[in-house]
Order: sequence, then structure tokens, then C-alpha cells
Amino acid sequence: MSGYPFWRRLDPQGGAARALALGAVLCLGVLLWALVWAPLQARIAEAKERADSLHRRAAALEGAAAARRAEAAISAPDGATLGKAEAWLAVHAPIRADGEAMLELLSTLRLVAETTGVELVSVSPLDAGRDAAARDMAAAADIAGLAVHVAEARIVADHAGLARFLGALEAVRPVIRAPALEISARSGGAADEARRLSATAIVAALSRPGAELAMRVLAALALLILAAGFGWLGAQPWLTSPATTTAEAAKAEAAAAVALSLADPASADLSRLAERPLFSAARRPPPPEEAGEPIADPNAHLLFGRYEVAGVVMLGDRAMAMLRDEAGRLIRIRAGDRLPTRAGEADVLEITLTALTFMEAGEKVVRKVESGGSGGE
Repeated sequence: MSGYPFWRRLDPQGGAARALALGAVLCLGVLLWALVWAPLQARIAEAKERADSLHRRAAALEGAAAARRAEAAISAPDGATLGKAEAWLAVHAPIRADGEAMLELLSTLRLVAETTGVELVSVSPLDAGRDAAARDMAAAADIAGLAVHVAEARIVADHAGLARFLGALEAVRPVIRAPALEISARSGGAADEARRLSATAIVAALSRPGAELAMRVLAALALLILAAGFGWLGAQPWLTSPATTTAEAAKAEAAAAVALSLADPASADLSRLAERPLFSAARRPPPPEEAGEPIADPNAHLLFGRYEVAGVVMLGDRAMAMLRDEAGRLIRIRAGDRLPTRAGEADVLEITLTALTFMEAGEKVVRKVESGGSGGE
């Protein structure tokens, strides 16, 4: 019996044989789980995940198709919808040129600061892509065909002044949005309660391109037509056939030969033709022209040849001049601003109730203010 394996020597009815059989069954079960059941469960889970992904993609496609169907259904909105859209655009995005819209935004911020009694440290235009909130607004405005103008305003005030400033911004029309606001406490605020807070506001406004874009398109079309016309005129010598040119030259030579045969240039007296012109009804030479008076410049009364001084307003110890440009738009200027001129730009040195002082190209320009509101030299 010693030559047999140990399991052959076990008693089939004994506990050791039964334990050995149970261990063999457990090992077989573990092998089946590791080689069959676990890989099968992993594949089932992967198939479920793919099915869920396909289901989500199908739902997204179905939602997009529904949105497209809804957009296609709104092909001709009614008058009420168009009226509401026009009213919204008039309040939130008026028709303005880029420069005019930015100038109006900066002027509005200065007026709001003066009205609410806060100290405006600085206000300057910004790129729409600098601030995250303004960048989102610019992206949405670009999709809608609108333009967004962003400015940064730095103010110093207390809590009440800051609340008045923000409330005035919400009440301004056209609408101005403040997508970002940063507030910090100033050092030494206890000594000056009215200047204890420093705030930086990123302010944005929308506008619609209007007549300026149409004028640019018309100007481009006019230039294209002029270029085509000049090109056609320049190509005429090459477009005319050689036979026609030869015939016209022959007719001109024949006419010249007849004229030379009828008149002798050496004996012709042309002085009488000058004394009695053929194309004058009186058969007399016209009288000599008299020197006329020089034509006055119609824009001589305008400031820098393009601005009319509408008046000067005093706000406490500050003065603000109101100018009207050639298009009739009202422009507000203060001391320290820069005013575009035909030669470049002019610095605003001083504004009083009687005169405006500028510095243009190194020369001081003083324009008196008439009591009637318009400017005069």
C-alpha cells in the first residue's frame, strides 16, 4: 500500500477523503469564476456602458432634431413678435457706430459718477476678450450680429455711494451691464469715511451696426463701378476693330485734303473771325471777365472746421463743454480729454463759461463761447 498515492490510501468514508473532495470542488469553482464568470461579467458591463452611450447620443440627436424642427417652424414671426424684438433691440442694442458707442459709454460712466457723488479715478476702454464675463457676452453678441463695447471704471466711495453708483447703472438707458465687480477696502479708511472703498467695475454695452455699414458697402460698390468704367475706357483701343479704325482715318485724311484745297492758309485773314465770332448772337467778342470776390469758407465759424460749440455747463467746480459735430451728434468734453480734429487730435486744456482752450500740434487755440450757445472766434 505504501506505493500508492496518499489519496488512494484514504478511507472513502473518512473525514480526510471528504475534506479533500470539498477542497477539489472549491478549487474548481474558483477556476470557473476566474476564467469564465468574471470575464463574462466584464463584457456584460462594457456592453451596458456602450448601450448607455448610444442611448445618450440618440437622445442628443433627437433633441437637436427637435430644435431644428422648431427653428424651421418659426419661418414668419407675427407682428407682435417683431415689435417686441425691435423694442428689445432699441433698449439693449441701439444703432451706433463703434467709436460713437464707446464714446457714449465712457461719457455715461462719467455722468453717472458725477450724479451719484462718487469719485471716478479712471475710466478706459477694454478689449472684450480680457474679462471672462465680457468675453462670454462678446461671443453671444457676435452670434446675434451685435457689437459689444467694454470699459473699466475705477471709483472710490463708501458703501452708500457704491450702492448709488450700481443702482444708477441699472437704471441707465440704453442698458449698461456690469458683468464683473471687484471691491477692496482702502488703507486709512477710518480717517476718510467717504473714500473707504475702492471698486473696479467692468462695464459693457451692446450696439447694432447701422447706416455706417451700409455706407461702406455703397462706397465699395461705387469704387467697383468706377474701376470697371475706367477699365472699359482704357480697353477701347483694343476693342475697336482694325477695319473701323482704318476707315475713320481715311475719312479724316479726305476731309483734310478738301479743306486744304478750298483755303490757302497763307492768304487767309483770321483777324476778322476773332473780331466777329461766328457762335455769338451779337457777333461781338465777350467782355473781359471781372475779378470776383473770394468765396468765404462756410465752416470758418466751426471749431477746428467741424465742431459747433453748443454751450458750457458748470457742475460744481467742474466745467463741461457740449459740442455738436457735422452729423449733428452731441459730444461732451472736459479738461484733460482729447478731441479728434482734421489735423489729428487736440488736448482740452481749460473750459470756462467764456472760452475753450486747446493745444493742437504744439499751438494753443482759444475759442470764445458766445452767450447764445454757439462758438465764435
